[in-house]
Amino acid sequence: ARFLVGMFSGMGDEAKVVDQSNSEAEILHEGFRVGRGMSGPTRSVLFKSWTSLWRGAISSHRAPMSLTSEMADEDGTIVRWTVKAA
Repeated sequence: ARFLVGMFSGMGDEAKVVDQSNSEAEILHEGFRVGRGMSGPTRSVLFKSWTSLWRGAISSHRAPMSLTSEMADEDGTIVRWTVKAA
């Protein structure tokens, strides 16, 4: 979770861990700059691709983890990420 917060913050977005337990962490990512100005199917494809890239980054860690994401608002500027220990 700290890795993702650091990466998203480094891209100029706001990101913070909003809930955490021993096996799960939830991150709120506000801004989603990479999708700014996009809408409809183009934005949807970008979001799916973006999520896949971060899943790959997470899977490269020694400890097995999973990553899910969802848009948390209607205008698509807030993403809720959940990292879980496998």
